[in-house]
Amino acid sequence: MPEAAGRSKGFILANGQHDEYLDEVTVPLPDALWIVDRILTAGTPPGDTTWSVDG
Repeated sequence: MPEAAGRSKGFILANGQHDEYLDEVTVPLPDALWIVDRILTAGTPPGDTTWSVDG
């Protein structure tokens, strides 16, 4: 969410790397579940959802 500030506490990847990300690139859990449900049922993300790929 663009208005969010701070960083996540992070998580450990399978290879042992500690990863974290800016909170502004996240969505609240209910929104994330709705997006995933839409992808699984309709095969496409909601039209009003913006995406970016971290490289």
